Amino acid sequence: MLKNLKKLVPAATMPLLIGSTTPSLLSLVYSHFESQGYPLTAATNVDEVWECIRDGQCEAIILDESLTDDTGIPLYTLLRVKNVTKPIILLIPEEKMQDLPRHLNNGADAVVTMPIHL
Repeated sequence: MLKNLKKLVPAATMPLLIGSTTPSLLSLVYSHFESQGYPLTAATNVDEVWECIRDGQCEAIILDESLTDDTGIPLYTLLRVKNVTKPIILLIPEEKMQDLPRHLNNGADAVVTMPIHL
């Protein structure tokens, strides 16, 4: 039955950008979405994220909240200031869940707490 279902439901085609400075987190999220068939781009710093967005390599963005610019401003907030309209899923540590309203008000479309159990 499962084999038949996989034939009927094609792999996802939405290109995703996954940005994190933490190699283990990047690897976990990347491998999960790769197994689902998503086209992926990984970025390990702010410059790589901006390059991927400029090149149009993604339709949605998954970001680690630790990505900030040189002045400490969160990257997801800067993306909104620069009128990037792609959906942003923000990854935050579980102990920062009290900051959920601030994250959503500053540009995140959704928030997922870490550790992530995919």
